Amino acid sequence: MRDQLSVRLPRELNEAVGERAKRDSRRPSDVVRLALQQYLLGAAGDGRGRTDRVSEAGDVPAWGESESLKPERTIVLRDVPEDLYLALEERAAAERLSVAGYVLDILARRRFGERLQSLSRVQLSVSAAELIREARDSR
Repeated sequence: MRDQLSVRLPRELNEAVGERAKRDSRRPSDVVRLALQQYLLGAAGDGRGRTDRVSEAGDVPAWGESESLKPERTIVLRDVPEDLYLALEERAAAERLSVAGYVLDILARRRFGERLQSLSRVQLSVSAAELIREARDSR
């Protein structure tokens, strides 16, 4: 049996999902489903991949709070595989979030990661380790 999951997304994130869907010739729900599957496979219980927690007051990631990230759109996912939904439900409960809040957090973190990867790398004249050592020694 497949379940349906409704997720409220901030306008910015919803537009990004729509753009990605258009670019990949997919439905927005397919983009969200694939992102969730990739996230769950990549984070399979190893605890890595976690960035900041979602704020207790709402479903917006603490590092992404702003007026432009208020939920304004809804995405409805149909045909969610039972095992995927159960995994989402379990992980959401562990984070003290609703399934929709957990899915929104996954999508927001993924978008944040894509933004970070798109930034150009900075070449330092000194290694980061040397900078840290120097700062520690100066105390």
